[in-house]
Amino acid sequence: MNWSDLGKKIADFAPLLGSALGPVGAGVGALISSEFGTENTPDAINSFITGNPEAQVKLKEIELTHKTKLQQIKLETLQAELGDKANARQAHNQSKMPAYLSIGLTVLIAFGFLIVLR
Repeated sequence: MNWSDLGKKIADFAPLLGSALGPVGAGVGALISSEFGTENTPDAINSFITGNPEAQVKLKEIELTHKTKLQQIKLETLQAELGDKANARQAHNQSKMPAYLSIGLTVLIAFGFLIVLR
């Protein structure tokens, strides 16, 4: 299990907390593991949640207690993702590959029609 999988499971009980557990969820995982007294690994936290009926309530408490920090983490993650996409667009805006692919597909479709019409 990884942090994203654990985040999806936790999002059922505490949506903000679960969304903060993404690809870089070790920091939020440390918060959860310290509250539960487990190792800071997705598997250890998952085992604790699965074996403890009070864990859902505790997860909601953690979310409410650290709501501002979790929102900040979510915002920073979103900003990083958007920045990455903007950089990718800017780095590849001079690429001729989309034009080549469009021309190639048009030629293939034209040949396909010629073959069908014969």
